[in-house]
Amino acid sequence: MSLNDNIHQLINPHPLTRPDGTMARDIRGQLIYQPALLDQLATAIHTKGRDGAATSEPGVPINTRAIDLWRELDTDARNEEHERTGSMTGTLGSIIERWTREPRENHQDHLEHVTLDMADRIKNLLEPAPRRRKLRQPCPSCGEHWTLNGEGDREPCLTAGTHDPDGLLRHPHDYDVTCAACGAQWSGEALSDVVHGISAPQRDAMDMAG
Repeated sequence: MSLNDNIHQLINPHPLTRPDGTMARDIRGQLIYQPALLDQLATAIHTKGRDGAATSEPGVPINTRAIDLWRELDTDARNEEHERTGSMTGTLGSIIERWTREPRENHQDHLEHVTLDMADRIKNLLEPAPRRRKLRQPCPSCGEHWTLNGEGDREPCLTAGTHDPDGLLRHPHDYDVTCAACGAQWSGEALSDVVHGISAPQRDAMDMAG
């Protein structure tokens, strides 16, 4: 998209686009609009989330990740505007709106990348890619069942990737499995090995019980 397209998405309501690239419409065939990305980010700030709290702790009434992103975007925009005009005044939205009137082609190209990155960062926060599926079985490679995540919580070490980064479900042949404890990875034809390794302890337990 162009610089003006990126800016329009950031500061103005715009049509909702489906994952296949088509415009979403209501039952009357009218385009469905969504708020400006900056407005969506502002709304997200006031949504309750965990934001690093342990599972046993209550979440905070604001989304600190959204606040951090807003501050980062605001700082980036002011730095860009200072480089462009020597000024840093105005709100985040008003600074970005000024870029539609940038006459220099080389600056337009640079700001196009800057605004595209801003839009992508907001979209990634609002609609993160589907999480990997947790497999509650011991790893066939190292035998570990659990690992600690970055927040200190225990979780299964085996996970399966079932979706692409854009949220589309993969074909089962394209799944992958990884172990956070030992780093082992399986994909493609090797998936049959991990499936066999996971099911083997269960068969052994059933044989012993029988």
